[in-house]
Parts: sequence; structure tokens; C-alpha cells
Amino acid sequence: MKQLILSLCLLLSACSISDSQADTSELETLIKAEKTWKSLGYTSYSFKYQRTCFCRDITPVTILVRDGKIQSVTTTEGLPTQNPLDWYPTIDEIFSRLKEDLAQKPASYVAQFDRDTGIPTRVQIDISEMMADEEYGLNISELRPLR
Repeated sequence: MKQLILSLCLLLSACSISDSQADTSELETLIKAEKTWKSLGYTSYSFKYQRTCFCRDITPVTILVRDGKIQSVTTTEGLPTQNPLDWYPTIDEIFSRLKEDLAQKPASYVAQFDRDTGIPTRVQIDISEMMADEEYGLNISELRPLR
């Protein structure tokens, strides 16, 4: 019986170490990607952005950022969106949001980052398996620095 309890304790402790290591690894990868992004020094750029979720408008858009602030958001057809500009994020705000979400220890988190720019290109997050409709995804592409 003692051996069974000891084995169970070791198993549970290994699981907790592995969860902690996964959390650390995900955060380290995110921080490394953010450093790559910041090293480029881009404050004016455009990128394609699509959020997937159970929320209002999930239309793919092009976001134009000038001096770190969103200047415009247009549909892929070049039309203005119906949403206010503050509904959309800059790349820096995306990194901040991802760090906040990782701090909550999400039920699932998958992210891919561009090797050259560090930007997240694809993200899927489910904060809690017990809540409905709080999960979301991001697709980011076609980053273009502006002068």
C-alpha cells in the first residue's frame, strides 16, 4: 500500500512539473518572439488580421499602424470596417494580450511565430474548458513595415 501511495505521489508530482515546464516553455517562446519583434523597431506597419471566436465581426482586415497607433482598419476589399479602431490590436497589444492569457494558465494554448519578425502568425487559446465561448484564435500575416 505504501508503495502504491508513493508511486501515486511521484506520478502526480511529475505531472505538475511537466505542466509547469510547459507553461515556462510557452512563456519563454513568447518572450523570445516579442524580443525579435521589438528588435526590428517597427512603429509604422500594416498587417492582415483575423480573429476567430464567438464574437461580433470576425472579418479578415488590414490594420495600418502609424507611430504605434492604429491609423485605419479596412476589409480585404479596402472598405472601412464598421467597428471602432480600438476594437483592433497593434502587434504590441497582441503580445501583451498573449502574456496576460498565459498568466491565466489556459486549458489549451497553441502559437506559431514568424522566425524573422517574431510576430504571432497563428494562435489558438482556450482559457477554460469549463467556460463556453471564451476561446479564440488569431491569424496574422503580410506584415509590411511603412516609412
